[in-house]
Amino acid sequence: MAELDYAFLAEYAKVEVGGNLTAIGASYTHISVPRFPSQHLVSIAGRVRSRVGEQPLLKASFRTPDRSVQLDFELQLAATPEARPYGPEQDTLGLQFAVSFAVPLPTSGLYDVDLQLDGRQVRTSPSPPSSRRVGREVVRIRPTTHFRNQMARRGVTWNDVNMVLDHPGATWPNPKNASVVYHGTGADGRTLHVCLVDPTPADGVPVGKTVFWTT
Repeated sequence: MAELDYAFLAEYAKVEVGGNLTAIGASYTHISVPRFPSQHLVSIAGRVRSRVGEQPLLKASFRTPDRSVQLDFELQLAATPEARPYGPEQDTLGLQFAVSFAVPLPTSGLYDVDLQLDGRQVRTSPSPPSSRRVGREVVRIRPTTHFRNQMARRGVTWNDVNMVLDHPGATWPNPKNASVVYHGTGADGRTLHVCLVDPTPADGVPVGKTVFWTT
């Protein structure tokens, strides 16, 4: 099964003829523009690890903070003639990828870029930009009173919440409840649902609506 080794945003990225990845202005999480609405040219680049003969399907989705615009792209990855297998059995390949596109910037806030590999959610970038600490745990969202009460009642830690937000197994919108649901695994291996207010407020800080275990 193909796996994502890494991925990042860049001002410019290109896979060269020999398979090397060239990037300029790579791995940023914030941009500034003189006014809104505006437009920005962005590149998504990275590497997928796959078995020899596999051709993984990579999907990228870009969403504005108010979810008024969503752009979707698909890229079928395949080894170049110069690709050299590696690993103990010489059966693994590193497939570099880069895709560039212009995105609309209607307002300030958190813009999501989701990556799926063969139908599996593998990355959401950037992570929520605001954080603070409670004890030794990092808080990266603005929790409602209900969210905090549910954490205390169900024994959910901020480490559990951050694990799900960083590495969700799946995400889906819930328009009826004005939320987006992140489904993933907490620190102890149980399945956790984290529900954030949708759309994200204009200040770009996600608001935690509720949280609960399903196993």
